[in-house]
Formats: sequence, structure tokens, C-alpha cells
Amino acid sequence: IVSDTRGGSDTTAVTITSNLVTGIETEINAIDVLVIPNPSTGETITLKTTLTEPSTVQYSLYDVNGKELISQNLGKQASGEWTQLVNVSPIPSGVYLLKLSVGNTIKTVKIIRQ
Repeated sequence: IVSDTRGGSDTTAVTITSNLVTGIETEINAIDVLVIPNPSTGETITLKTTLTEPSTVQYSLYDVNGKELISQNLGKQASGEWTQLVNVSPIPSGVYLLKLSVGNTIKTVKIIRQ
């Protein structure tokens, strides 16, 4: 009930809405990437993932300073199990970052070459 200065009153309904955050989605459209072997001692590594739908796939390999050493755009790939052999023989022993782009999703994995 709301009263005014003249002694009258009025009934007013008030609606209060509250939006509460109950959780945060930390990985949207996350992809899992398996690199075999890692650490690598050979000339090649194999990338493995599952594509939930046909997607454009690209990978790049960077040194710790951010210099791109290897890059390949593989174009549109079919959905399902996906593997790619990557020749790492031209790069010396060290720690590298592999960036795999699947559609609009990017996953970065640390690679060790011994």
C-alpha cells in the first residue's frame, strides 16, 4: 500500500526479477587433441581428434618465441575420427606449441621434440 500526502492510498504491485549466475561454462565447443608420440624422438608426430561435424582444419607449429615454423591448411574435413601425420624432422630438439584450428575452435598443445 502506498500513501500520499493527502491521506489517500493506492495499492501497487511491484515485481522484482533477479538473474543469478549459477555456473560458468569454461570450454565451449572444446576439442581434445592427442599428439603421438609426445615427447617425440622421431621424424613425425601424429595428430588425432574427433570432428563432430565437417570442419575446416588447420595446424601450425610455433617455437617458444612465437615464430611459425610449420603451417598447413587442410581444408574441409569430414566428421568422425581424424588423424594427420606431421613431419617434424626439420625442427631441432626443444619445446614447441602446436595450434590446431577446427572450424571456429582453437586448441593449443605443448610439443616436446627430443
